[in-house]
Amino acid sequence: MAAYLMPQGKQQYFSTAGAPLVGGKVWTYQAGSTTPLATYSDAAGAIPNANPVILDSRGEASIFFSAAAYKVALQDSTGASIWTQDNLVVYAGADTVNYTPAGTGAVATTVQSKLRESVSVKDFGADATGVTDSTSAFLAAATASLSVFIPAGTYKLTSGSLSFSTGVAFIGAGQGAVTLNCASGTSNLFSWTGSATGGGMSGVTINGSGMTGGNLISNIGQSRWTIRDCILLGGYNGVYIQDQNVATLSNVYFNNQVGAYSIKNYGNGTQAANVLDINNVQIGFATNISSSPTGIIIDGDAATIDMRHVAVVKGYRGISIVNTPNFALGPTFLSAYDFQADFPYDSGIYIDGGTGQTQTHHFTDAYAAGSIAGDGIYINTSARYVTIKGAQISGNYKRGIYSNGRYVKISSCQIADNSKAGSASYAGLTLGATTIGASVSNNLIGQWVGYALSLQSYGVEIIAGATGYCVTNNNLLLNVTGEYIDNAASGDAVIFGNVQSSGKANIINSPIQNPTGDLQLLGAGTANAAKLGNSQGTGFAATASDAATVNFLKAFGHAAGVSPAMQAVGSDTNIDLTLLSKGTGTIQFGSAAMYAANGAVATSLGSVGPTGSRTTVQKWFAIKDNSGSLFYIPCW
Repeated sequence: MAAYLMPQGKQQYFSTAGAPLVGGKVWTYQAGSTTPLATYSDAAGAIPNANPVILDSRGEASIFFSAAAYKVALQDSTGASIWTQDNLVVYAGADTVNYTPAGTGAVATTVQSKLRESVSVKDFGADATGVTDSTSAFLAAATASLSVFIPAGTYKLTSGSLSFSTGVAFIGAGQGAVTLNCASGTSNLFSWTGSATGGGMSGVTINGSGMTGGNLISNIGQSRWTIRDCILLGGYNGVYIQDQNVATLSNVYFNNQVGAYSIKNYGNGTQAANVLDINNVQIGFATNISSSPTGIIIDGDAATIDMRHVAVVKGYRGISIVNTPNFALGPTFLSAYDFQADFPYDSGIYIDGGTGQTQTHHFTDAYAAGSIAGDGIYINTSARYVTIKGAQISGNYKRGIYSNGRYVKISSCQIADNSKAGSASYAGLTLGATTIGASVSNNLIGQWVGYALSLQSYGVEIIAGATGYCVTNNNLLLNVTGEYIDNAASGDAVIFGNVQSSGKANIINSPIQNPTGDLQLLGAGTANAAKLGNSQGTGFAATASDAATVNFLKAFGHAAGVSPAMQAVGSDTNIDLTLLSKGTGTIQFGSAAMYAANGAVATSLGSVGPTGSRTTVQKWFAIKDNSGSLFYIPCW
């Protein structure tokens, strides 16, 4: 059978002369520091000792140590130092591994074998009551293992110290069970750096309400890094991510950051920040003024951002996609489904590529409402290939959407009740002067359901200079000033098929007005119902002479052998067909070849004709009646 050495029941200490240290003092600290670390008078660890422990008349005391790294200082009753020993590690069991405590250089000791697996910050002296600073315990645990458990409790931490070059993952007992407090600081609270993988934070609440700088969490360079199931309260900024490859923020709630942002993703131009996934994230601010933070900032050459179910309430902007370093190509490819921005100061969605460009951003089923000083969505000149689909954009101070970029597509959106600055001050949607190739289709831009007349001036406003725009199949009714105004009059643009008042032209500034080739309106099969050739100039125009028009002109063709015809049609029984010239102009029928010459035969009619002196018929104008019989009208 195995036998074991029983620990001494009480610790006994001696003076420098070897006598029992009566009234001596035993001080205990976290290893490598002067931060007190508790001991206990019972094996269960339920009754803490005073610190220092005062020795009895035999120089003894019951001192039970936690499974942690200690520094122990022994003094006599007057406080004179006898000795100090650092990096004393308590462990259980004989199965051990080497361990180097923080700040001890190459000194090695042993700890229990469970440190090969997940460790607890309490193994290294973390105080779950939040009274004693636990920063060194968190650092020691991260040194011992890449998987660190944070038991239920409140822990006090200091900003600027918790920096990790390894992929350490902190796993809390739950965001409602674990609170990490940072009472002050201008530096990051948690920082991951380098090129490691697999780090992150989960299952905690971080409260940085006293911080006046830095980020609650920062990651520069590490990949496959995750923040999930966390609550991040206060702090100056929330989470900063730079130059990583595959990072995830999932099920995270941000509230009351006071700096510049809650989330920022940045690429520094040498290594794009690739594949950032933001899923089920809610961000709330206490204010929506010009100095408020922005919910999410995507900046530099960041790339490949995927967002789902993200909401931002108040703040300066909901999301800013910008290129502040002015790289040739700024943020590229952001796909957002169900992004919501409520009551920002400026725009809910703001996109600007700086002096370079930003491109390929898609927002599906977005919600941008209640901006108190800006537009619902603002797309600047340097943005390209932006898609806004199925969005609800309402109640904004200026326009629902201002788009000044290239190849922007806006479809299936409801843009209503904007221009809160004042009735008819702004349009629902404005295409700016540098717009190229915008497509606006299948939107409702006008009255909000349940409201009176929209405050928007026009449904669509097009600024002079825009080209290649297409505004089709939109409902543009019930705006204050009108359905649309086209100040660009671009020859390569189309405005067609929109729902609007009967008094407004439905086709304007389009290839239908100024065709560069043949214009064909097709009937069944491949037959042409009408065809206007480019070489013919203005082919035909028919307008009503009054609002009560019931009679019309019909032109139609026939098969081979039957001539085409024009006919008066309408509700009257008998309808004259009138041909009118203008001024002193005459009506001409065909060419000279259509008239039969009289030859040498003189036909005397007496004194007839316009001047009363014509006596000879010069030509005959041939006509047929409805039976096909040929008759002649004399011409002189």
